[in-house]
Amino acid sequence: MLADGNAENRTKSGLTELGIKTVEECNSLGIIVDISHIGDKGFYDVLEVTKAPIIASHHGLRALYDTPRFMTDEQVKALAENSGVIGVMYGLGPNQEVTLGDVVDRIDHIVKVAGVDYVGLGSDWDGGCRPTGLEDSS
Repeated sequence: MLADGNAENRTKSGLTELGIKTVEECNSLGIIVDISHIGDKGFYDVLEVTKAPIIASHHGLRALYDTPRFMTDEQVKALAENSGVIGVMYGLGPNQEVTLGDVVDRIDHIVKVAGVDYVGLGSDWDGGCRPTGLEDSS
């Protein structure tokens, strides 16, 4: 109702009118807007509308694994220009082998693209991924 998700990117639609109003209301209430799972056009629409930093709470990187679910380097840079944060998602998808080294590679890539101030941890453990060497928060 607010925008296309990343799986619906084929319409090339961004935020709906309700989506725009929602971002504006979140800004007025001090609620951080999370762009995880939004389509590319919606991502840029949010950046155009918002008056506050946004977050990608759990995201991967297309530069390392090409899927519409993940962010491009251009999006990572735009998020940083907004003073936002990208939480590194640990997994790639069901039944994908991932190691702690893979997670570190993702962090390193974001640091190289945008800087250390714009990277966080966004495990997405409820999505089923437990990287070897990083099975839980301990």
